[in-house]
Amino acid sequence: MVQDNLEIERKYDVGESTAVPPVEALTGLPGVVGVESPEPWTLHATYYDTPGLALATQGVTLRRRSGGEDPGWTLKLPVGESARQELTAPLGPEGEPVPEELLQPVRVHVRREPVVPVVELRTERRARRLVGPDHEVLATVTDDQVTARPRTRGLRRSSWREWEVELGDGGRDGLLEAAEEVLVAAGATASSSSSKLARALGNRPAPLLHVPEPRRQDPAGHLLRYAVHVHLTHLKEQDQRLRRGLDDSVHQLRIAARRVRAALTSYREELDGDLRRFVRDELRWLGRELGGARDAQVMRERLDRHLEVLPPDLVRGPVRDRVRHELQEQHAEGCAQAMQALDSGRYFALLDHLDQLVADLPGDGVAAEQTAREAAAAAVERERRRVRKAAKAVRRADAPPETDLALHELRKATKRLRYAAESARPVTGKSMRRYAKAVKAVQDRLGEHQDSVVARATLVELSEQARRHGEDGFTYGVLHAGEREQAAPPRRLRQHARSLL
Repeated sequence: MVQDNLEIERKYDVGESTAVPPVEALTGLPGVVGVESPEPWTLHATYYDTPGLALATQGVTLRRRSGGEDPGWTLKLPVGESARQELTAPLGPEGEPVPEELLQPVRVHVRREPVVPVVELRTERRARRLVGPDHEVLATVTDDQVTARPRTRGLRRSSWREWEVELGDGGRDGLLEAAEEVLVAAGATASSSSSKLARALGNRPAPLLHVPEPRRQDPAGHLLRYAVHVHLTHLKEQDQRLRRGLDDSVHQLRIAARRVRAALTSYREELDGDLRRFVRDELRWLGRELGGARDAQVMRERLDRHLEVLPPDLVRGPVRDRVRHELQEQHAEGCAQAMQALDSGRYFALLDHLDQLVADLPGDGVAAEQTAREAAAAAVERERRRVRKAAKAVRRADAPPETDLALHELRKATKRLRYAAESARPVTGKSMRRYAKAVKAVQDRLGEHQDSVVARATLVELSEQARRHGEDGFTYGVLHAGEREQAAPPRRLRQHARSLL
């Protein structure tokens, strides 16, 4: 069974002869009333990665460690300057494969590559626990003598000494700062490496690609590159969260995919047409695969809210149970479909293309001489024209199904306008930031209308299921009528959209 906890620690480089701070200095730290005698441990750790070090490139470590008080498998995911999320699994027999439950969260990085041993570390550790007045562990200070033996070509055997301070369950962030003063006074310096593995790897792997925020006079391709990079990074973060089963990850992953697709559309002059169409089509496919889980979640939350405020005498039969059961079942099926997509070769190929796209941009497109500011203004104006056209279609629609469909298209056009406005912000002033907020407000109104349309269709389906089971369908009709009454008139929604033009 995988366990999940947050590790907050700092590392320090020290010389071989540097003395550990005395007990008197450590007991002077905030809240510390005692220091336990040092425990000597010998730790043996094997670190795993792809041959190209895909995990190390992302600051991720995956290891199998024996010895000490917490042997087992550990996956560490960076979540800040001094913090990492730890996922652990129990130790099995020597030679066991990497547990799938630890590989799954980092599939977005390793994809179809094999994961093999890359470095072995032997650590002679002496650990001192700093305890508070209630005997809780506030922090642990460790003195480590480390020897690294490479298991991959291009690396050398190395050894070093380092100190670590890791917060315990009873520790507070301020304790790290206070401990650092004591350790630095004793001769330590902040570590130049984020982890033991990073130090053992030396100059490998190559650092993460840095994509700077574009400036107004930069080539237009810089703006597209930056937008794709930002949203692709968010997509990978949400992929990782979804594989760990964290809340809202499906929704955020879907948004990230949609934003990448919107950027490729808004700045299409900067990219080869065939590649752009291929990547956009694949992102559209990914959005569909993620849609089932998200739509079921939205409907369940919406109908639950409506049922909560209905008078008890209007709730007849097992309506709540049916809503939750049916939509939870749809959500589970949608999640299974989403995970199947995320584990497919098609998805990994899409990630490969997106990575390569960011690495290769900006190219010499047909509008290469256009500045980023000019390209941003052109993209926003292009999406405004799309909103104008969609608003006209709403005016021409004369029947509810046709009007609902036209409003849905208007919502999508408004969303693209919002994304274009937001992507333009690095090279425009505050006025574009305010405009993007105004567009979002209209998009939210149109989104509420679309959710109401979907809710009404869902209620019809649920009422049919209830009827087949001999249940009272009255409440579904009440909810349906409420959705229709609360829906904003199409004319008003169209006017809101026209206000953006």
